[in-house]
Amino acid sequence: MSNAENFKGIERRRHVRLKINKPIDLKVIPDPGSRGEIDIGRTICRDISRGGMCLEIPGKWENAWDKIVEKGNVFETKFNLTEEVWIISQAKAAWSQRLPDKGSSGVCGLVGLMFTELTEKAKDAIAKYITDNYVAEYPDQKNKRIIE
Repeated sequence: MSNAENFKGIERRRHVRLKINKPIDLKVIPDPGSRGEIDIGRTICRDISRGGMCLEIPGKWENAWDKIVEKGNVFETKFNLTEEVWIISQAKAAWSQRLPDKGSSGVCGLVGLMFTELTEKAKDAIAKYITDNYVAEYPDQKNKRIIE
């Protein structure tokens, strides 16, 4: 059964997501009982919201997948939202999906991160970025009102 067939008309996400293809610097800091951080380095953000993001984990980290997504790990991200705005955050994994065949994409899996340490100013900058890019992508929606 497809996701469309399962859809009950209720959105579970709290925040609007914007599909993007933006480079992110990523470190994984294991929980206090483990040893050593994993410096993933440059990876790609697939989508972003005020509450979190979806990241691709490069195929070269395939053998470390279980250690990367281990419960309790903290993910440290650094990226430029715009030329003037840099975002540094900490997050935890909300979900992960190992991809069975990295193929030509060079991606071994996806991780959905939920921000745990992010300033209100940074959240507002992300929300503005999403709004600005949504309006640029869907200009016909710019002047439509939302009725609640």
